[in-house]
Amino acid sequence: MFILVGSVLSAIAIDELFGEPKRFHPIVGFGNLANRVELKLNPNTHLPIDFIADEKIITDLATRFRGLIGTAILVVPPVALSLAIPEGILGIVLNVLILYLALARHSLRWHSTQVFQSLRAGDLVKARQDVKILIRRKTDDVGSSGIALFTIEAVVENGLDAIFGVIFWFLVAGAPGVILYRLSNTLDAMWGYKSARFKSFGWSAARLDDILNWIPGRLTAASYAAVGNYRKAFKAWKLDAPRWSSPSSGPVLSAGAGSLGVQIGGTLGGLEDLRDRTTYGIGDAPVVDDIIESLALVDRAIALWVCVLFTVLGLYTFYI
Repeated sequence: MFILVGSVLSAIAIDELFGEPKRFHPIVGFGNLANRVELKLNPNTHLPIDFIADEKIITDLATRFRGLIGTAILVVPPVALSLAIPEGILGIVLNVLILYLALARHSLRWHSTQVFQSLRAGDLVKARQDVKILIRRKTDDVGSSGIALFTIEAVVENGLDAIFGVIFWFLVAGAPGVILYRLSNTLDAMWGYKSARFKSFGWSAARLDDILNWIPGRLTAASYAAVGNYRKAFKAWKLDAPRWSSPSSGPVLSAGAGSLGVQIGGTLGGLEDLRDRTTYGIGDAPVVDDIIESLALVDRAIALWVCVLFTVLGLYTFYI
């Protein structure tokens, strides 16, 4: 228990101090490899990412199987290799390193702050470019309120994908759990779109991500509610989450928006056919300063998780 909690705190501290590696980040390399696998296995690579075709193309079972093979090729070997991590000091160091590489709190805050600073400076052109690091949506005709909305949505959702889900699976299954979760999450981000190109091929990656995020998604939503406006958070969770097809993103986005007292989502910025674009939360449309509030919400949720870990560690120490 001491090693487990210490590893989590160490990885968070390393990410805070150094951020993500500037070169040769393994997630970036994995993404490049995933692109190559998709080009080899997906018969619909000739279609644009945002092209919506008829249902026959979208529900092709043979392409689903190809996607399952691609997911297995990319995910199973790294997870299997991580099972060979030795015990002792070397094993602890490797576990901390893997957890650090999977976390992206520093990166999320840095990129979101860049958008905030561009908007505060009135440089909408730069803000539109900055926010593209966080989202895959059209921003050419979006104003400052829309850019703020996109950024807040990315912060709230990536709190799960890049922080809390990673920590949860490390606590449950160590380095293999982290690798399984982060790689599956990355594949979902790349292949989990409802377009003709990815609806079938990315089906297995999307379903695996849904399964792995079911519990940590609800823990993240509850954390957002606990450290913000909990009445609005739980009300939005109850009302808005069922309208989102993803069983994890719905609770996270709705509770996060409710906790902040804003509304996010909607069809602003195009690509609305690729993911559900219902609205979430209770309140007005977000403003620029709400970007900082969303980052503060995530930080408070992290502090809550750390407090819970210390409490569990204290109880464990007391009773052994």
